[in-house]
Amino acid sequence: TGAGTGPYQYVSSVSGSSYDLTAYDGYWGGAPSVKNIHYSVVGDEATAIARLQTGEADLYPTVAIDSVSAAEQISGYTLVNQPSSATGYLALRSNADTSVNPLMANKEFRTALLQAIDFDSYVNSVMNGAASTVRSIVAPSLVGYTAAMDDTYIAYDKEAAKAAIDANGWSGQTVTMLTSTREAHQTLAAYIQAQLADVGITLNVVSEEWATFLSDAKEDKAADMIFLTWSNVTGDGQQMLDPNFSTTNGTRVKYNNAEFDTAVENSAETTDLAERQQYMLDAVKMIQGDAVVTPIYVQNTLYCYNSNKFGKVPFGMDGLFYVKDITLA
Repeated sequence: TGAGTGPYQYVSSVSGSSYDLTAYDGYWGGAPSVKNIHYSVVGDEATAIARLQTGEADLYPTVAIDSVSAAEQISGYTLVNQPSSATGYLALRSNADTSVNPLMANKEFRTALLQAIDFDSYVNSVMNGAASTVRSIVAPSLVGYTAAMDDTYIAYDKEAAKAAIDANGWSGQTVTMLTSTREAHQTLAAYIQAQLADVGITLNVVSEEWATFLSDAKEDKAADMIFLTWSNVTGDGQQMLDPNFSTTNGTRVKYNNAEFDTAVENSAETTDLAERQQYMLDAVKMIQGDAVVTPIYVQNTLYCYNSNKFGKVPFGMDGLFYVKDITLA
């Protein structure tokens, strides 16, 4: 039933399995080079890579880090590893009404949790050159970023974390992390679990299939911490802050800070860059300083395509690819 002015029109689909589109030759931007698109929904990483290896698939847009080596070795295919604006971050519930462990309402407790986790070592040793460390939830690639935002980052300090936990009798506490079943997310959860165990905190990891995870992450009492990612389509810092953390839209983080909301709203209501940067800095100071959000990395885009068939397969900084821009070899 699709209607509009896009480059492709709907042909058919099997819900949750496959989707077929065909080029619209009357497209205002010119007829696309790729005439027919068949999307297959594949939930298993090994199956996706196997379809590239057999030539059954021409493009896999979300290659996992653990599959980089296999993808690089596929004859006639090209693996692309390029920067994006996709930021992975850890969100901590900060209200006893929304968290599992009521201690999450204690800023000192949340701070100790973050100080106990060496995210730099994780990125450098596990991400295999497919991500870079970052200190601000408004990443350097986004409009509105300033270096002063980095100063709000709660850095790894195991000794300080252990001292706070011991002084307050928090050793033995359990916190719950909600994450998806995606392999990369499971690896991160296991790493955080080990890091917190070193300071006497037990991490209970709840893993869910992607759609269920996204839904349950909005519920009160679902978790104490959640790993989330955001690909910023506009390249603007305000569009990192408002959709994810404002009282109205931040339904997974549940920060609910009116002062933060005002700063974010103000950053959207002026065209003066210096003013916008100041408002965004104020917002980042609040949410990172309150130990509610900490950035972990900005992940590169990893995708693999049939270079015998295609010439140019561009992928935007927004983490999206547009088939209409793909050229034939």
